[in-house]
Amino acid sequence: MKIKVISVLLPAVIALTLSGCLSGSCYSEEEHIEFMSESMREKLLKKGVTDFYAYPLYNENDEFEYCLFECEPSGFAFSCVRNMPFDYYYADRYVSFSDWQRMIVRDTDAETVTYNGVVWAKDEKSSFPDAFYECDEEGDFVYYSESPFKLAGVLDQRMYFLEVYHGYIPAVKAENGKYINLISFEEFEYGSEYEEIEYEYAFPKLEFGFFVKNKLKTPNIFGVL
Repeated sequence: MKIKVISVLLPAVIALTLSGCLSGSCYSEEEHIEFMSESMREKLLKKGVTDFYAYPLYNENDEFEYCLFECEPSGFAFSCVRNMPFDYYYADRYVSFSDWQRMIVRDTDAETVTYNGVVWAKDEKSSFPDAFYECDEEGDFVYYSESPFKLAGVLDQRMYFLEVYHGYIPAVKAENGKYINLISFEEFEYGSEYEEIEYEYAFPKLEFGFFVKNKLKTPNIFGVL
C-alpha cells in the first residue's frame, strides 16, 4: 500500500492516549503504518528518497510487528512496531539499507557451488562460516538495492520477518506450511530457538538489530548477509 500521511491521525492518537490507552495494541494496523510512515518520511527524504511504499510484516505468530518501506528511486528500510504509545521513541527503531547480497550456506571445501542454476562463491572478506555469495555470469558478486521481498515478487502476499540471532529472515509461507527464506529461497521450519547464539550461522539472514537510532552517533548495523 502506498502511504499518504494523514494529518488528522495525530489528534486521534492524542485523544486515545488521554483517554487511558497506553499500549500499542490500542491502535489498528493502519494507524501504526500511517504513524510510522509519517515519522520515517523525514528520515528517508534525507537519504535522497523521493517516495516510498509501506507494507506490514508479521512474526511467526502472525502478529503485525514490523514495517517494510520500499523506496524510490532505490533502497529500502524496516521499522519496528513498539507496544507503547505513539511518542518520541516510537518509530525511531528503524534501519535502512543501500545494498545487500544473497547467500547460501554449504559445508564444503569447494570455492564455488551451483544451486538453482546460479553460481555461488566464497568471499575471503566474509566472516560467515561456509557462506557462498551469489555471482553473475562474469563471476562478480551480485549486490541488490531492493528488499528480498520485492526481488522475490511477493509484495502482494502475507510477508514474514522472523527473528534469529543478530538478525531476521525475510520469508513467506509455502503451500506445505513451511517458510521460504527469501535470501536463499530454501524451505525451512522456524523455531524460536534460532534466536539463541548457538544458531548464529544456521540460516542466511539480514544481520542487524533494531535500536533507538537517534540515541546513537552511528547506525548500529553489524553487516548485511
